[in-house]
Amino acid sequence: MINYREILLKVLNYPFISDKNNKLFSKFKILTFKVNYNSNKKLIKDSIYEIFKIKPIKINILIIKGKSKIYKNIFGKRKKWKKAYIFFKKNENFKDINNLIKLN
Repeated sequence: MINYREILLKVLNYPFISDKNNKLFSKFKILTFKVNYNSNKKLIKDSIYEIFKIKPIKINILIIKGKSKIYKNIFGKRKKWKKAYIFFKKNENFKDINNLIKLN
């Protein structure tokens, strides 16, 4: 039997780190994660609180469609996936998050 805590730990796959996302975090305190495709905003919010002990203000979710690729005349398609933008308060303490995803 899988309990709710185990489900929450499987929601966030990994932080999505790029130059744009680093600027978003430093300016507006927005984190970006690649999340499980079956997750919703409530699960993402609960998992952020379970892992980091910080309550997000708002969560936006994007579905990235898989691209079609050709490799040696073989056609294929990449999987679709979800990206979550997680908004925090400007005066929030981010010691654990900075150490975990090494933004600074």
